[in-house]
Amino acid sequence: VSAGDLEPDEVALLHEAQAAMACSGSRILAPPGGAAAATGAAPGWSWEVFPAPDPEAEARFLGEAEVPVFTLMSGKAFCPAVTEPRPLTAEDQYPGRVRVRYPSGKRYHVRPQRLVRLYGRTAAEFSSEVEGAAGSHAVGEVREAEAPHRPVVLVCGETNHYRQLARVQPRSGDRVLEVGSDFGHTTVNLAKACLTGHVIALDKSASHVQEAQRCHPALDFRCMDLFSDSAELAQLGPFDSIFVDINGNRALGDVLRAISVLRVTFPSPPRLVVIKSRELHMELDQEVRKLKDSKGRGAVVR
Repeated sequence: VSAGDLEPDEVALLHEAQAAMACSGSRILAPPGGAAAATGAAPGWSWEVFPAPDPEAEARFLGEAEVPVFTLMSGKAFCPAVTEPRPLTAEDQYPGRVRVRYPSGKRYHVRPQRLVRLYGRTAAEFSSEVEGAAGSHAVGEVREAEAPHRPVVLVCGETNHYRQLARVQPRSGDRVLEVGSDFGHTTVNLAKACLTGHVIALDKSASHVQEAQRCHPALDFRCMDLFSDSAELAQLGPFDSIFVDINGNRALGDVLRAISVLRVTFPSPPRLVVIKSRELHMELDQEVRKLKDSKGRGAVVR
């Protein structure tokens, strides 16, 4: 993408995302035992891509700390778990696998490709959610008492990945905004994930909203345009998480503008923003791959 194709504020946002992605990539690509030394954060929001650009590095990262995850058990079934550090030896029985602990206390060694990392919450918070100790907050009540997290923008490029994230990233009790709900397929996943929470699903097509409401009468669909109805949209917030799919092939400038509008519209940032955009995913994915190439040539990754 040429900077000449973008507006100045869009260029600035892309550069922020690339810088944050470089910090994130440095952490993931750090040598064994070096993740803590590579966690320098760029200002602003944290940015990540899904799936992980380097599965081996992701597996090593997950194997060095307690990280909340969902494991893909069979078909489309997910199970909550927390990764556990384990010593690696030359005689490792489970090379390339990550040890996870399920709520039952049982432990298994899982292929990293079957793990979906959860963003914007700690292992302790996640364990409390799973055990029901934390409970669900009332609809409209943001969990201000929790320790603050840097807002995370999680970028994917494909519909199947976007819907997978919709099934596992929201917490029970979350208020979720979906921008670009189309006929409501992802909305259903979001509603199942946030349980006692509430999903507001927006689409600018009146016919799509009407059909989605007909098929899913219990869900909240509204005909609104993110770019022209932002003042009205501001009255609906704040939200715990926001999912955005304004067409995966949408021009990069439009996607960056959508993110900028969300930032201005909701000054109290959500915990997580999930974006589906092939072009933005490619841009950020390349940042990590460039780091990996530099590391392979002997450069120091910072």
